[in-house]
Amino acid sequence: MQRFWLFAGQDYYPSGGMHDLDSRHDTLAEAESRGDILTAEDACVWWHVMDVATGAIVAGTRHQAYGAPKLEIPQPGQGTF
Repeated sequence: MQRFWLFAGQDYYPSGGMHDLDSRHDTLAEAESRGDILTAEDACVWWHVMDVATGAIVAGTRHQAYGAPKLEIPQPGQGTF
């Protein structure tokens, strides 16, 4: 099973839960790269990556969907805080 799941969407309202799932990846770097591509193509405004092994959100954009809580993930690297 692919460990890192990328959720993404526009600024307004998220679709909710699994409806915001964009893709699944073997590595965090692959998931972050996909998120960066979506952002560059204006396909999404926000994204975050969930580690399904731990259930934690491990990376994401500083900007999140309207009304969503701000992510606080103090990690260096592109796509992370």
